[in-house]
Amino acid sequence: MMNLPWRFQLVRLARLIFFMIAGPALACTVAVLVDGGRVLFCNNEDWSDPQTRIWFVPSATHYGCAYVGFGNGWGQGGCNTQGLAFDGVAGFREEWEHDGVQPKAPRHSVERMLESCANVEDAIAFYTRYFEPAFAGAKLVVADRSGASAVIGAKDGRLEVVRRASSFVFGYGGKRVAPLLAETCEASPARAAELLRTAQQTGRYGTKFSNIFDLWTGDIHVHQFASERPVA
Repeated sequence: MMNLPWRFQLVRLARLIFFMIAGPALACTVAVLVDGGRVLFCNNEDWSDPQTRIWFVPSATHYGCAYVGFGNGWGQGGCNTQGLAFDGVAGFREEWEHDGVQPKAPRHSVERMLESCANVEDAIAFYTRYFEPAFAGAKLVVADRSGASAVIGAKDGRLEVVRRASSFVFGYGGKRVAPLLAETCEASPARAAELLRTAQQTGRYGTKFSNIFDLWTGDIHVHQFASERPVA
């Protein structure tokens, strides 16, 4: 088999490092629950690898971080000691080309971002400074303990930042979860688990685990639901 040009290999690797963008449709569901007394960052991690992981990186010259992911050891989601959390939603197809001038994002950019950023505005500044190739196929959701959140990605060849200040859901299970979120946005682990269970994806790229980060207390809840609801 002919070896691919090294530049192409690097671009492909960068996209994989950010988070998995392969798959037939939107992958992962992210919900941010804000009720004035608590901020929860909730996520369904959808992928084909059954080897799930959670690991912790203590603070040294950077913020301490907790990451969730799969067997390859790349952080697909995480939160830090400042109350900032992230995860991504794959399955988009956007025009997004490097201008040859802006610095490219560092390797494992979401991990570098989480280690160095204290809040949503810091995360936006990070991706304003660096060009992230993965935004051609995925969008990043970030939230902090103040209740601020944002979806960062590309649109029409430019960086797009959509700021939010209230509860919302984004990604694969958004249409199913939105009516439930409209009923009540109670930010409790039990309510968050109910929403994530409803948003599960099945099949090869189905939900392998679900996590809930409490951005006020630092508590982490991880679920592998016993059964999956069928896809509507």
